[in-house]
Amino acid sequence: MGVKVNQTPVLGLFRNEDKLRDYLAANLGLIEPGLALVATNYSIKSMQGANGALDILAKDRYGCFVIIEVKRSDQAARQALHELSKYISAFLTTQHVDEQKLRCFVVSTHWHELDTPLAFFRAAATVNVKGFEVSAEQGSVKVDERVLLPVDSLPKLCPDTRLLQAKEGAMLSVVNDLRKASKLIPAVRAALLQFEPVIGEEDLAILCMWRIGDEAIDGVSQALRTADLDEGDDVEPPSHRYEGWKEEASVLDWLTSQCKEVEFAFATMRMGTPEKISAILETRPLKELFSIGAWPKNDLVHDLAEMQRCVVAQDLGPSAPRTNRYFFNAKSSPKVGPSWDYTIRAFAAFVGFESFWRSEVERFLGQLDGTPDVTFFGQDVRHFQFRIHQHLDHSAAQLSQFSIDVSDANGKSIRKLLGGWAWDGKTCPTDEIAQLKSTYGSIDKSRMAVLSSKDARRYESAYRAHGFNPWVIELDKVKNTGELITSHPGPRHIDVECGIEVFVEKNRAYCQRVSKAYAGFPTGPGGGRAPLFVELTGE
Repeated sequence: MGVKVNQTPVLGLFRNEDKLRDYLAANLGLIEPGLALVATNYSIKSMQGANGALDILAKDRYGCFVIIEVKRSDQAARQALHELSKYISAFLTTQHVDEQKLRCFVVSTHWHELDTPLAFFRAAATVNVKGFEVSAEQGSVKVDERVLLPVDSLPKLCPDTRLLQAKEGAMLSVVNDLRKASKLIPAVRAALLQFEPVIGEEDLAILCMWRIGDEAIDGVSQALRTADLDEGDDVEPPSHRYEGWKEEASVLDWLTSQCKEVEFAFATMRMGTPEKISAILETRPLKELFSIGAWPKNDLVHDLAEMQRCVVAQDLGPSAPRTNRYFFNAKSSPKVGPSWDYTIRAFAAFVGFESFWRSEVERFLGQLDGTPDVTFFGQDVRHFQFRIHQHLDHSAAQLSQFSIDVSDANGKSIRKLLGGWAWDGKTCPTDEIAQLKSTYGSIDKSRMAVLSSKDARRYESAYRAHGFNPWVIELDKVKNTGELITSHPGPRHIDVECGIEVFVEKNRAYCQRVSKAYAGFPTGPGGGRAPLFVELTGE
């Protein structure tokens, strides 16, 4: 016996997609009240070859044109975004319609393959985009607007991290404790990044985690209550320093409390700021990544190098939840589009504490031609007197500086922009206490400012009080030429090789008295790199 074939495969009402299109064109009020039909199967052509036909072209009651694409299967739905992109471009180009006067609707009987892609398309599009689900109800056509979920553009990795210190050789025990505890809160995904062990010193690691999804927040909170975590216990107020991340900070603190081998003399030492992590990395590289909790089986993205990039946060702008206040390191190119735009804005903001630098950076970047590779470096040293204290122990400790290195397709450096501070060779205050009070208000405030991870004030007045002025040099490596640019007001002629090392050498007694104000403060390796004039001289 033969099988009876449904002669009306579309919703059981129409023989094909064209018939559904014609029905909708005749009943546009089902989609949106006030729509008026302009044409069906409207042909458009483009000089770029983006030819095609719009299923329906309509006009709304606000004077906007509306492109309506009708789909009837998952397979056809997957073609919708490609066609929309093509049609939008061609329509705007050939019909000379302004973007704000164009809207796009997708009407489909199936949405399994279309929901997420259309949500992303809507977020990126410069025109109004909507989705509609068409169905049959008691022999009639029904059209409902499809709720497209917002694209999650929030940061994925929690800006809060914890530094875990354990007895030498005890880090694997810490990993086991974390994995055991994470089973009580299965929606949580975390990572432990271990620093290279040093003989005779405690083991160190960074504990970080990803954002808890909104759908899992209640479950995580319940799991923590079940695990006897009282909201006030073992959760220091500084832990919740990032707005919107309270739950993640609570989980980080609770996970830390479950590690029997982890101890700190002060709770604030647990805060894993980008600056603190960067300082540790100068002497102890990261060794290993341990996955904790709900990791996908096929994660090929978050290796140790990627996690290090995230936690030191040296390629983010100041508006990011987690950003490194002391260093900027990034590589980008105009060819990467929005990522390039973000990087140049972030770098300009990073050096923006010195307006002269920022204006020169923006001028230099605005003149770049083509799509070269560009490497950015910046170092922000806001505490001049403390830098003297560091430089006495570590000659590598430099003042604020930056560089932009432009390379050609073969990786050869062709242009550079360098910025730094130079001493005038003569200015040096005689009263270091008076200078500290002038800069900070008091000796105690100067010490607190150096230790603070939140103080956003600037102290460049100390640079100028000690005879330092900013400079910029633009190098053309192809023509082998360079130009020194100085700020106004300021000296026209600057010896860029006369930096902090010369100042300390010529004024050692004064610098040693300054250093006494920071007695007991660790100097550390000082961060940064060789003076920028080394790049100029090739030494």
